[in-house]
Amino acid sequence: MPPMDGVPADLSDPRADGTAARMPLVHVCSGRAGRQQLWEFVVGEIPTSAEANRYAGSGARFVEDQLGYPRSVYFYAGRAHPGYGQVALAFPPGSEAGRLHTVTPFDTGGVAKREADLPSAFRLNLAPDSVEGRVEFCRRATIAADHNPGWRVAFARWLAYYFPTSSVGYWDRPPERPDPDGMYTSNTDWPAWTWEIRFAAGPRVLDAERWAADPAHMTEVRRHLAETDLTPEQVDELEQFFGRLETPAGDFTFNEALERWIRSNSL
Repeated sequence: MPPMDGVPADLSDPRADGTAARMPLVHVCSGRAGRQQLWEFVVGEIPTSAEANRYAGSGARFVEDQLGYPRSVYFYAGRAHPGYGQVALAFPPGSEAGRLHTVTPFDTGGVAKREADLPSAFRLNLAPDSVEGRVEFCRRATIAADHNPGWRVAFARWLAYYFPTSSVGYWDRPPERPDPDGMYTSNTDWPAWTWEIRFAAGPRVLDAERWAADPAHMTEVRRHLAETDLTPEQVDELEQFFGRLETPAGDFTFNEALERWIRSNSL
């Protein structure tokens, strides 16, 4: 059974409700060789995982095809994983309006792997443990954009159940309770219990309410923008964007810096 199947339907906690309602959505930009990077589209929208965009790997498209998702833009609720790039962008809850596609209470890429990649997948108590079983697990756990009530209501119930001591545990440790299939207790990588949010289209980079980056990326972003012809309106918007930078000089722990800001504004 997916994680939400074990959560009482009438569970409510005002603190968790508030955290869920305020939680920003975080996208980490890829800095891998051959992929688009922040300075290539900083005045535009974040690309989807479509192959032509050179932005996401084939593994993401495999999962999308298995689960019937469109080519998507990926976010974590309040967490920033440095393994996905060197720039983390936090978007406010309102950014999901008209863009939200689906949500799951774990990273789908860590569950629905190709057969050859199953040894590196999250550990789950599935019998048999197969690609087909994992795909069905993801499908059953998926919350669609038109779900009533919305996914943030489900997220609040999940926080209240799996982190009953305090919602701050979401950033500090695995869930305090086991989920029905043991995924949360069998893995140590936090994407196994972090909510993944998928948009069918990307928000504009400049609409991020806060962001952070490592030093090398800050150098490249500033260099590229200095060499780009921009309108006065774009220059003004970029100045406001840089005013929302959590790491002005860049920081190798940019993800932690952004998460500290998120905690202080979500709890």
